[in-house]
Amino acid sequence: MGLIDFIKGYKERNRIGSLRRNISKLSNKHQLSENRYAAAESLYNNGSNEAIAGLLKRFNFTYENSIKDKAEKEYVSKLILNFGERAIPFIKNYIKNEANISWPLQILDELIPKNEILNFLLSLLNDEDATFKESVLEKRLDLLNYLSEFKDREIVEKVISFLSDEEEEVRFKAIEVLGKQGDSSAKDHVLKLLADDSESIRIKMKIFEVLLITEWPVSGFRKKVEEILPEGYYLTREGIVKIRGNVLQS
Repeated sequence: MGLIDFIKGYKERNRIGSLRRNISKLSNKHQLSENRYAAAESLYNNGSNEAIAGLLKRFNFTYENSIKDKAEKEYVSKLILNFGERAIPFIKNYIKNEANISWPLQILDELIPKNEILNFLLSLLNDEDATFKESVLEKRLDLLNYLSEFKDREIVEKVISFLSDEEEEVRFKAIEVLGKQGDSSAKDHVLKLLADDSESIRIKMKIFEVLLITEWPVSGFRKKVEEILPEGYYLTREGIVKIRGNVLQS
């Protein structure tokens, strides 16, 4: 090996070592905040594909100090945005494989049109390797929260499956999303949940809220719905849920 090759090899090993150390610092919640800032800046200046992927690792955890945590994530988000379209495949890969997707989704929202984001998320739901059914609670909630901004028949078909999720928070959010979609094809699935004696009062009240907004008739479930109507609610002759007075309970 010649001297030039030795020097090149040394520089490359040093670059890789520095890259790995900075990624490790940035993704470590026990590091001092100023160390994470410095690591993020170094990764940005490195500018390699590995560095972009490394910057995204800051979103893997939430720091105890919520103000500092938000400030750090905003800083890292701006750094990633500076890479423009080049960052898109790394953001998508992160969303597919990691649990905390709220911040990366916000970044992606600034880089590609919303319809492309919707298509991407729906493709993930169709991908067995990226299924959200077995993912952590936060990811399912982040996904549902983002899907609530869209109206699409395929969203309805996918979100219906979340009505049987073991986590109450997920079922609650799924009901909210389906209510915003307003697609009556979800009606019977929602009413079956309402008729489930083991379901929580909180979930049932959310369903009544959706029924008020959508005005879906409770045909096929009228008797059961009448049995559990909250005080102040009533059914019209057509089976539409209404509330007496002008104030809706939130």
